[in-house]
Amino acid sequence: MDVYFFVIVLCLAAFARGIQLNQVKRLPAAQYGQSAGKGIEITWGTNQSHIEVQLAYPTLGWLAMGLSPNGGMDQSDVLFGYVDDRTHQPVVQDRWLTANLAQGRVLLTLDTKQDWMAVSGSKNTTHTLLRAVRKLKTCDAQDRSITDADMPVIYSYSFRQPLGPNAVVTKHDVRGSVTVDFFPKDSDETPPPEPVRKTLEFRANNVKVTKGKQNQYYCTLKRIPDLDKKYHAIGYEVYLNPKNLPYLHHMDAYLCNGLTADQKRRETFPCGPEEGSLIMSVCNDFLAGWQSLTKTSYYPPEVGVPFTPQMSGRYVVIQVHYDNTDNIEFNDDSGIKFLLTDSLRKYDSGLLTVGAMDEDLSFAIPPRQPVFQMQAQCSDACTRKYFPKDGIRIYSSTLHMHTRGVGAVLRHFRGQREFPPIDVDGSYDYNRQGERPVTPPRQVLPGDRLVMQCNYTTLKDAAPVFGGEGLNEEMCMVFLNYYPKSGLYDCGASYPLARLLQRGLQIDKPTLTTLGKTIPNEMFNRFLKGDLEDDELEMVTRQLTTPVTNYIKQTTWTPQKVSAWEAFYFDRASYDAVCIGENGQDFMDDHPPVIRPYVVQKTEAGC
Repeated sequence: MDVYFFVIVLCLAAFARGIQLNQVKRLPAAQYGQSAGKGIEITWGTNQSHIEVQLAYPTLGWLAMGLSPNGGMDQSDVLFGYVDDRTHQPVVQDRWLTANLAQGRVLLTLDTKQDWMAVSGSKNTTHTLLRAVRKLKTCDAQDRSITDADMPVIYSYSFRQPLGPNAVVTKHDVRGSVTVDFFPKDSDETPPPEPVRKTLEFRANNVKVTKGKQNQYYCTLKRIPDLDKKYHAIGYEVYLNPKNLPYLHHMDAYLCNGLTADQKRRETFPCGPEEGSLIMSVCNDFLAGWQSLTKTSYYPPEVGVPFTPQMSGRYVVIQVHYDNTDNIEFNDDSGIKFLLTDSLRKYDSGLLTVGAMDEDLSFAIPPRQPVFQMQAQCSDACTRKYFPKDGIRIYSSTLHMHTRGVGAVLRHFRGQREFPPIDVDGSYDYNRQGERPVTPPRQVLPGDRLVMQCNYTTLKDAAPVFGGEGLNEEMCMVFLNYYPKSGLYDCGASYPLARLLQRGLQIDKPTLTTLGKTIPNEMFNRFLKGDLEDDELEMVTRQLTTPVTNYIKQTTWTPQKVSAWEAFYFDRASYDAVCIGENGQDFMDDHPPVIRPYVVQKTEAGC
């Protein structure tokens, strides 16, 4: 045995002796395959630096536990092992799982650096027990850190042992998924101090997710029952259909205002960006949301989400985004339940979205870039118009990008003075995003400016990435919970397409004329000057989509061209300030300062 390896085993064994296995998770029925019997358990314990895990599965073959990004198989960090029939010794391995079930590809490869180490292993006539230990944070690119948030975990096993420790493993007999909190806290079960007098539940109405499309959005409209007085929601619970967990990406609840009779009659329907349902244009007052981490959320003790008699009979829309990676059909009834009290709290809670408001060609990222930065400013004119004189206090933040996002920061300015960031994440993970507290709550006054910056990588992209709600598109937003509630919903930047073409992409006039050859000259000239009405602009943008996309695909993106494109998003003359509130949408006359990019440091604490 290698001396270095022997020392590592001794050290990990010493850590294991100091760990009590005091937590247990009985796993639900397998979602795929038929178990040989009952009794599937994970038992574990932790100290400040390490975790020890015991797997007890009804098999005499191999068994595995994977730390998954979303409850699915792909990109899971796997503890794999078995008790060898010949040597009667435990074999424990650190592996990485890549899977594309639509194409029938599953690959479970050995990590270059083996971080899981065997503690013990045994089996009887029905079960195998395997114990192993590793660091909570290994600083290995092929490992996922074990944190104090709910983590999606997959489990699988086979009734056969592999041919040897280096054998290729491609098929399980049983697989399932579960959510595990490896650091359960007593406070998670503590009810809020006020009595819950009423609950309001809004569930997806037996949505049928179909094959043939990975990203699917469905909406369910639910009427708010009659309310006799004002209530405060002191928190909300999320119901997630456990069979569908690998395919649930996010779920949001919005209050609607101004639904037509035809819209009210459509209880459940597709509502993605390509469906053109327009439902989200009239249902935009955010109430609550679930992403990959949150299950139950309680508001600070002085804050509640108001439900009033004036809201009786209005509608709430539940929008669910399904990421159907396995290309299967299933029905879903996930939803959100609000916990209401009539012991009113001091403040009504509100939600503010800050960031890039565009989801078309004007939000674009060049391909093959290790890092590309984008900035979106929330104008001081907007906060001055809507915020109360004593301002608002932000108590939580949720940064939001898609799969190319690698870092983000929300900055706070008052005139020329910059305060510390409200939120910053130097190791953004699309599959691990979630709400984070702002402690103490940050006061933002009328006339303050908020600046959202997003950093992306497109090294794996051969084509440009555009803005949109789909996973293959990108966004740059932050969702802020605050109090007291104001009439402001969204605040950010819009980048007129004509400016991107001329200033960001620096396309010369002859090439622009060629790209717009299907558009009447007079209209195209007004487009370049920014003088089109909304319906005209929509038509021009639609006609430019294909030629501009092809132009970007065919361009050789030199460092100089990429630098000019990136600088466009930091140029104060490049964007229009957008302010959306209870009075509708305004394009504000903004005079922003020049704000240089923030250096988002990659967080590798403890490595």
